[in-house]
Amino acid sequence: MSEALPGLAAQPSVATPRHSSSVILVRESPAGRETFWVLRGAHLRFSAGFYAFPGGAVDGEDGSIPVAGAQGEEARLIAAAARELFEETGVLLARGLFRPEVLPALRRDLLEERKSFAQILEELRASLDASLLAPAGRWITPPFAPIRFDAKFFLARLPEGQQAEVWPGELASGGWIRPADALARWAEGSALLHPPILS
Repeated sequence: MSEALPGLAAQPSVATPRHSSSVILVRESPAGRETFWVLRGAHLRFSAGFYAFPGGAVDGEDGSIPVAGAQGEEARLIAAAARELFEETGVLLARGLFRPEVLPALRRDLLEERKSFAQILEELRASLDASLLAPAGRWITPPFAPIRFDAKFFLARLPEGQQAEVWPGELASGGWIRPADALARWAEGSALLHPPILS
């Protein structure tokens, strides 16, 4: 049986990063270009109280949703990005002739697990398309963190006629902000930002 030598601490185990996707959602406003950020709830295990872009971990279903213009891992990450954005903001990045006013009820069905994201896309006769999300970087949580993510970021425009809205739950709040104003809030200490969001 092996034992640690006296005076030498055992090396801590390094958590394996989970694959995740985040969406930098942007729109043009009279004040200029704005992005939608969300405030993560104080009860969460990862990044509680930090501002972030909508997103989260890839799940098993994401790999079964077809994505035009993408295959394999890229398609899975795009599906996760679209699903997480819909869950957290109600914005659906998909091709189709669906009416925006039907989305809140379907979002509720998804959050309350009455329907899957794939079922919602099928009901709307909508499809995911890689051209709606532009790659915007990849960040991996440092090894010292107890919870780690291998996060792919995507840039997307707010679809015409849709509204981004945070509902109470996992997130504390959310809203549109100019990037310069977000950085100013970070500089004055009124907003916590992780390095991927800050850069």
